[in-house]
Amino acid sequence: MEGETVHRFTLVLWNRSRFLSVSVSLGNRLPSTNPSPFQSRICGRKRKPSQYICRGHLQESKPSDSEETSHPPAIRKAPRRQPPAFSGARLRGSSSRAEPIYNMVKIVGDDRLSTLPDDILVDILNRLDIRDAARSSVLSRRWQHLPAMLSRIKIDVFAFRPEDNPTFCLDEIVRINAVVAEATKSILARRDSSRKTISSLCMDFFLREDDSISIGNAVGRTMLTHKVDIAEFTVLTEKNDIGCDDDDLVRYGRQFRLFFDACPIAFGGLTHLRLMNLSLSELDISNVLITCKRLKKLRFLNCDSGNPTVLQVEHAHLCELAILDCSFERVELKSLPKLKRMTFDGWISYEDPLSIGYVPLLEALSLNNICLSWHKMVKLSRFLVGTSLRDLKLGFECEKIWVQPEHLTKRQASVFSQPTKFFVSR
Repeated sequence: MEGETVHRFTLVLWNRSRFLSVSVSLGNRLPSTNPSPFQSRICGRKRKPSQYICRGHLQESKPSDSEETSHPPAIRKAPRRQPPAFSGARLRGSSSRAEPIYNMVKIVGDDRLSTLPDDILVDILNRLDIRDAARSSVLSRRWQHLPAMLSRIKIDVFAFRPEDNPTFCLDEIVRINAVVAEATKSILARRDSSRKTISSLCMDFFLREDDSISIGNAVGRTMLTHKVDIAEFTVLTEKNDIGCDDDDLVRYGRQFRLFFDACPIAFGGLTHLRLMNLSLSELDISNVLITCKRLKKLRFLNCDSGNPTVLQVEHAHLCELAILDCSFERVELKSLPKLKRMTFDGWISYEDPLSIGYVPLLEALSLNNICLSWHKMVKLSRFLVGTSLRDLKLGFECEKIWVQPEHLTKRQASVFSQPTKFFVSR
């Protein structure tokens, strides 16, 4: 009606690089003499309704004769904050932490956001840090049951790191890893029993005997009652790969064996596994490949077997394999019918890096090593014969490259006629 004021506001919930915009019309109601503005702990003070308040926008307008209302101006994306450096395991930490819902904006009066269906609210929470999603239950009774309905669960030890302490000392690792173990048990134990599918369950944690087993058992119990499409373990160690010596590798390898033996259900349901700084025997690696039947992605970083050992890999479902800075004498890909991508960085110079058996789908291969003049010459045709590569990358770690042509048979020459991408770097 003429003379009436229509209130519109857009609430934007930010989660790292993504955002969700929910537009709510309060309609057909005159503003009170003291309108309730948004309040924010981030801004630290109240602002006029015509101003941006945190990441929300409140617009007052009168409808024109054509009953068209103007849209709020575009909201610029806040610059992404770079994560601080840390001196723990050499992995990228979590990106800028999303502010909790109740810290971003507090709506006084009508709460139209809570009137949205559960599925939409759960999708909002799925985009937030797991801690902030769990804390949403304190907003109101309407939100109490929503964290138990999450379909994407990622519990990352780096998300529990104090913002004012970018480094990890041993005491911090002990404390934070225990918090991660308790959070895992609590979140998974409260799952909505009517929702049987979890699209992704990703766990990043430090390898410590009690905590690791507690996390593994909690994940295993969940796998018994739910279908988990993607299950991922990233197992970190207290020292990074540069700081580990042989004794550290042996100690971490022993801890991993205890963890692995205590949690067969969890490992049996994994689809992604990342291991680092472990000394594992041939039998240990074979047991991992046999137990992890669903495994699709596997990565080893700075692992060995004590003595020079041939790593034999055979798995029915493995699609991606990465072996980085490991001390294996040789890697044999025996039977990997679904393997598509492989990265092999660093190998012993007196052996060819790979022996390739049945890998009919292998299409991308990356080989990187420090190759010196006295090292054995690598003959690509020798171990690539029989493959159908489309993407081949060779890296020589800043050393000189000497390419010597080979006299190839017709079968060997077919290896180099198929790649559409061929990179040689130094």
